[in-house]
Amino acid sequence: MASSLTALLGIARDGAVAQQAALQTTGENIANASTPGYVRRAVVMSARSGFPNGPGGVDVTRTTRAFDGFVTRRVLDEQGKLSAGQSREGALAQIQGIVAPETGSVGDQIEALAVAFQQLVGFPGDLAVRGNVLSKAESVAQTFHDTAASLLGQRDDLFRNAQGVASDLNQRLVAIGDLNAKIAQAKDSPDGGAGLRDQRDQLVREVGQRIGARVVEDPSTGAWTLFGGGTVLIDAERVSSVDVGLDPTGNLQIQARRPGGALIDMTTKVVEGSLGGLREARDTDLVSAQTKLDALAFDFASSINVAHSAGFGLDGVSGRPLFATSATATGAAYAMTLDPAVAGRPGRLAASATAIDVPGGNGAALSIVKTFDANLPTSGLPPRDTFAALGADIGTRLSSASAEIELRQGTLGQVDSLRESQSGVSVEEEMVDLTRFQRAFEASIKVLRTVDELLDQLIQSKR
Repeated sequence: MASSLTALLGIARDGAVAQQAALQTTGENIANASTPGYVRRAVVMSARSGFPNGPGGVDVTRTTRAFDGFVTRRVLDEQGKLSAGQSREGALAQIQGIVAPETGSVGDQIEALAVAFQQLVGFPGDLAVRGNVLSKAESVAQTFHDTAASLLGQRDDLFRNAQGVASDLNQRLVAIGDLNAKIAQAKDSPDGGAGLRDQRDQLVREVGQRIGARVVEDPSTGAWTLFGGGTVLIDAERVSSVDVGLDPTGNLQIQARRPGGALIDMTTKVVEGSLGGLREARDTDLVSAQTKLDALAFDFASSINVAHSAGFGLDGVSGRPLFATSATATGAAYAMTLDPAVAGRPGRLAASATAIDVPGGNGAALSIVKTFDANLPTSGLPPRDTFAALGADIGTRLSSASAEIELRQGTLGQVDSLRESQSGVSVEEEMVDLTRFQRAFEASIKVLRTVDELLDQLIQSKR
């Protein structure tokens, strides 16, 4: 009988230990219900074989995490695309503010110059009217220059932003490599390094926000191989870094630097995360705006210059252009100024079509007015409509980025909800488990006390 009571004592003790472990794990789940990246734990118990192999009972086999690899991959995929859309949208909003502000845009200045030339048609010999035309023309040139300069500055800012993203990314890659090593060491521990895995999950998601991420787990070690930009960035403990520079054309160049120093160009494959969004905004959207602004500046200045050079100033001289700019469309907006031969000299502004019409002739002024409604060679539209098309193109790109964000927010919300239902903590369910494990623990303790009393009585009876 004593041996039976002793065996029962062992069973009750093991039961109390197992239920206590379950209580502790449940308490951790409740405490971390709002902790970002926390994955719900569960204690796995197994029944111990009974006689003849020994007393029956329960063992705590291990602690598991409610981790779903498929859902995690979906979360990383949607997160990378969402971050790309958000970065692109932010950059496009700034580009739109530069090119098409509410007041004082290139389009506004072109319209003001057209009105000034129309006034010159009525008063070709009036120096005040001529001075107003030169002032408006100077405003046009200055606005083209300032807009182009701001776009160049924005491009530099986006480059620095991309370098900052890469710096943050590299810090997280190093941390994930360290966690891979620690997880491999803790793989055979009771909880399998659950806390370390939570930290790694969160860091990988942050990597996905910056460059997009895909992961593959090595089942033998628990280490993750991480892909970003179509390239292996982490292989167990071997960690590559991401370098952001400029290629010979001035576009972003994104490279993976292997631990041995070798460089792998992955620029064209970086389409997700903040880096992907910044690259598209800087080297596609912004470049498009620059190109169209330059074409407008070059074509507009050229058309005005042709009509102006054919006319005569009050001094009877012809052949003077109104604007000076670059020889080709490239860089024309930034280089645009009033021609030095005309700047500050209202009398040299051409209004008459012939020398004998000076000072009352307005033939040249009429020709210049017509250029504001004539189609430009590159766009096939008048200057005002060309600028409107430029603004509309930026707006369309911005709307596209916003639509992408809305789509990805919806899909990410869905997969996040799925992840939460599988891996997150439900306080209500945990409270039920807490009550269940508490009662089982109390029952085991009660058995312990009862067996202890029976053993005591047995010992007393033998004396």
